[in-house]
Amino acid sequence: MRPDWAQEDATDRAIARSPRVPDRDVGQGSWAHLGLRFILPGILPLLVMCGPVAGQTASPTVVVTLTPVEGRPEKLAGRVVVEDQQGGVLLEDAVGQYWTLESREIVSRMAGDAAFLRAGTKDLAENLKAAAGGPAVIVETKHYVIVSRASRAYANWCGSLLERLRNGFLAYWDREGIELEPGAPHLPVLILQNKGQFREYAVRDGASAAAETAGYYSARTNRIVLYDLTADLGGRPLGEATQREEITRRLSKSPGSVATVVHEAVHQLSFNSGLQTRYADNPMWASEGLAMYFETPDLGAGTRWTTAGKVSVWRLEEFRGSLTKRPTNSFISLIEGEERFRAPEQMTGAYAESWVLVHFLATKKRAKWAEYLGVLRAKPPLIFQTPEERLAEFRSVFGDDLAALEREMVQHAADLRRR
Repeated sequence: MRPDWAQEDATDRAIARSPRVPDRDVGQGSWAHLGLRFILPGILPLLVMCGPVAGQTASPTVVVTLTPVEGRPEKLAGRVVVEDQQGGVLLEDAVGQYWTLESREIVSRMAGDAAFLRAGTKDLAENLKAAAGGPAVIVETKHYVIVSRASRAYANWCGSLLERLRNGFLAYWDREGIELEPGAPHLPVLILQNKGQFREYAVRDGASAAAETAGYYSARTNRIVLYDLTADLGGRPLGEATQREEITRRLSKSPGSVATVVHEAVHQLSFNSGLQTRYADNPMWASEGLAMYFETPDLGAGTRWTTAGKVSVWRLEEFRGSLTKRPTNSFISLIEGEERFRAPEQMTGAYAESWVLVHFLATKKRAKWAEYLGVLRAKPPLIFQTPEERLAEFRSVFGDDLAALEREMVQHAADLRRR
């Protein structure tokens, strides 16, 4: 029997887990889900010629003046993440947004007066309020700045969930002996009032493919964008005095949507803790598998996050159901590229297999998995591998006998029980 939180429409579920296609938005490459290979016309062939600028903590500030483009500032300040030989740059501004700038767009460039510093909570909140496009409340937690067009009560509930997830995420990797280095002191979160408002914002944000989901993470802006999940559940509107228990009670009826929120928050944590690098060539199976490894909601009242690595009955059943129709090269094609995630008839199986593979490696091949994550962590931005290079990289850690490894993975899925 499928769990309650897997009883959503299959089409909606596929859309919610679909890879985001990169597009152009006032000169900026943008996508919501990382892991999908990023192709930016014009600047990519140039940027791969140089590595990233070393040492974020010692990065100087640069100020660039740009040719006028509607919707883009004519002057930007930030740190150079990557630079090419012709003068094109990938620039990160103080609020964490990435700007891809071709040399022909840069009118002038000069050194700033001080080293690069990230925006404080006030400036980060003002940036989010401008993006929100309407009246909003600000909620600051220890590690998040949340701007919400929904109620303050819902923003507080989300803040509590995100803090618990962050604590559990970092504690898990600490137990695994993987030292993470959280970067930004506060991560940005934008909450819209309802599904309609979220849908409109996603389209404006260049994330139209995510418009029918429960939330998304943008590697371009470094935000997670959500909406009040209780707004479409019926019942009286949430007032400011609404207790956390009431919100939890309502959302316990829709854990699949909460899982999406957790999933996207894990992406944000991964790219802001040193586990993964934004705009790097992160294999999609690894990025998505990592997010799914943590996504099972923990709606308990405690401060700990207890569901990391919990068996996902939904994912497990989807994988078992796909075994008879898996492509013959299923395992290798998953490692090599993202084609299975793009094909509608293979998408669900690709996500399920990614969850199984990460769960198998994280529990049965822990030392090798940690070694492989070290390889991924070292990837620089905007340097992309061929499918053959990705496969060779995987083999360099897990060995050449991938057929045997695949059999072990399938047996692992067969041995898993609901827990």
